[in-house]
Amino acid sequence: MLLRLRNRHFFISDILLLAIAPTLALSLRVNLPWGVEYAPALILFTLTALIIKLPTLYFFRLYNRYWRFASIDAMLSVIWGVALAAGLVTGLTYLFQGLDLVADAGLPRSVPLIDGILTLLIVGGTRFSVRAVEYQKMRSSNRGQRRRVLIVGAGDAGQIMAREMFTSRHISLDPVGYADDNPEKLGSI
Repeated sequence: MLLRLRNRHFFISDILLLAIAPTLALSLRVNLPWGVEYAPALILFTLTALIIKLPTLYFFRLYNRYWRFASIDAMLSVIWGVALAAGLVTGLTYLFQGLDLVADAGLPRSVPLIDGILTLLIVGGTRFSVRAVEYQKMRSSNRGQRRRVLIVGAGDAGQIMAREMFTSRHISLDPVGYADDNPEKLGSI
């Protein structure tokens, strides 16, 4: 079931999890139980964060990807999207607190930063868990029927071949090692 997740499922999970993240960030920062004096600032922060984060993640195409085969480019999109969103949310939060838009106690200044870290864990974790499950599924499929092979060449081409052998359903080869004439590559892979 995990591998049948669509981008709309990620959008819904982002709304739910990112709405909880500011409360978790405040709970990590302030000793529990924290009082109701933080409620107005927390509500304002949560709404601001959602209004900024969701369009920013959409702009970085995080709802238009096929996450089963996510790559380094997808990981960089997650990092840049979350970093931009966290920067905007942090800046607006400091602006709101500077203008005294929150009548009661404002949030501690570290809460937006903690929220940014939690956002990265939530957004990256939900998406790359799908990639990890797919990778594990690919590696374990037909494991007993695969022929063991030694790859000649431990450079970039050899690593690409090994990665393709691990992830392709159409190749029934199991790389067990590399052979290379360069002694500097011994034990490096």
